[in-house]
Amino acid sequence: MNLQPPQETLTEETSSGRPRPFSLSSVLVILAAIGVFAAAYLLTSRPQMAVNNEAVGAVAPEVDLIELFAATPASASSEDAVTVTGKPTSGRVTVLHFWGTWCPPCKLEYPHLVELIQKHQANPALNFLTVSCESGPGETLEGIREKTLNYYDKIGVTGLQTFVDARGKTRQAAANTIGKKSMVYPTTIIIGTDQKVTGVWQGYSEKSLVEMEAMIDTLLDGAA
Repeated sequence: MNLQPPQETLTEETSSGRPRPFSLSSVLVILAAIGVFAAAYLLTSRPQMAVNNEAVGAVAPEVDLIELFAATPASASSEDAVTVTGKPTSGRVTVLHFWGTWCPPCKLEYPHLVELIQKHQANPALNFLTVSCESGPGETLEGIREKTLNYYDKIGVTGLQTFVDARGKTRQAAANTIGKKSMVYPTTIIIGTDQKVTGVWQGYSEKSLVEMEAMIDTLLDGAA
């Protein structure tokens, strides 16, 4: 099919007030930029993987996390820090979630995920490891803590144990487990009582939350 060029010319105003025609190359550049931003949004807002991820059945990644609201800059690298390390606890269902207050898809998903988790908060078989992640290499522990607390206050969340991956080891281990070079946000990994991965979700959609809830319910029923 041969597409004919449009007969009308797009114009822009010059400093003299006279219309100046847009060049075709300018229009193409604008359209290409829009396409890039749209693709980036879709990649981060739609789940790229789900329960059929190749990591399902693999041994869970080891974690090296510091409790965000208990840690201090001094303790972040000391033996006195409040930490969770090693494999997720055997006999418990673990939901390992990576997100950030700077990430729009994360903020869309997070209140619903927390609500889902809180439905089972009285069940000792459920372990929720939520990891608030920095926006870049210049982020500080104090900055992550303040932004996370402000966000929690905004969405009405209190008393939620939250962690930070201060050394980056947990994200690297998780990325290796699911076959990625780096972490996509948000990412949720559900781990069964046998310490093996049962589901992976990257990006946000309402469908992913439905899938997570169904899996958590099934695994908790099995752990009872």
